[in-house]
Amino acid sequence: MNKIVWIYFSEPETLWYPLNNSKFFESYSEIIEALEKKWLKTVIVRNNSYIWDWFFSHYFIWNGKTYEKINKKIKLDLLWNRDSENLIPKIDDLEVINNFEFDEICRDKFMTYELFKEFSADTFLLNSYDDLLENIDNIKSEKVVLKPRFWERCEWIYIIKKEEIKKELYENWTNILLQEFLDSSNWIDWMVEWLHEINIYVINWEFAWARLKKAENWNLICNISWENNSLVRWLKKQDIPKELLDEIKKIDKKLEKFPFHLYRADFVYTNKLEYKIIELNSRPWVMNKNTEWQDYYWDFNWKIVDTIANYLNK
Repeated sequence: MNKIVWIYFSEPETLWYPLNNSKFFESYSEIIEALEKKWLKTVIVRNNSYIWDWFFSHYFIWNGKTYEKINKKIKLDLLWNRDSENLIPKIDDLEVINNFEFDEICRDKFMTYELFKEFSADTFLLNSYDDLLENIDNIKSEKVVLKPRFWERCEWIYIIKKEEIKKELYENWTNILLQEFLDSSNWIDWMVEWLHEINIYVINWEFAWARLKKAENWNLICNISWENNSLVRWLKKQDIPKELLDEIKKIDKKLEKFPFHLYRADFVYTNKLEYKIIELNSRPWVMNKNTEWQDYYWDFNWKIVDTIANYLNK
């Protein structure tokens, strides 16, 4: 094995997040075993262990039963960034999935909007409640969306009528986004009616996986967890409307300068009969056979393995 793949996690200890979750524990071990069958040594590095010049002070391996710490320096060939807490140092001398600039485009929701305006809801960046008052009339929908610019979980997101907005919604209005509400209560033939999201996973300009999320009990936000996946349908490429695949190609065209990228694009089909982006996610979960259906889950994980192997073995 002459090439070494690095998987980076934020938490410092061997079995801390995400490996303290049994599903992630299992999924990463499967991915590591698949990479090593392709003659790619795969290790985990964590937290602040980077030294310089592609070297890390220590690392962790999958030994076939569990993960263990190895207290030796190691030099790596490829970085797979799975940083959940945004702690990773900006390393410029190592090939990265995803490149730090690309990762920032996805994490910064206003930057996403600036790059993909034609695919997005009208969006205004707020830094005070006065900014809200100045811009609220620029939003044409009856309801608006308010959400943090950088937050990556389904918290502090409000879909609300304009007249119901109160200053107390946020303690601090810095880096809050004001957006048009994209009404997705629209029928997509053979797929869904009422509010929904379609999540498309892409690796290096190719479709990798997809799922459909439905809103629960007339909620306006499609939020799911591994404990509640009854509102999710997993999709093959042939299930995706051609119009949506065409939109993905247009989006990916704007990412040509990033030679290696992996992301999830969240769409809705609006009542104006057009597909619009909700957001991009540069760190989508890996899949697990007990949560994403056994016939579907490995499509995405294997695409990661295959793409990494093709890249390092070329």
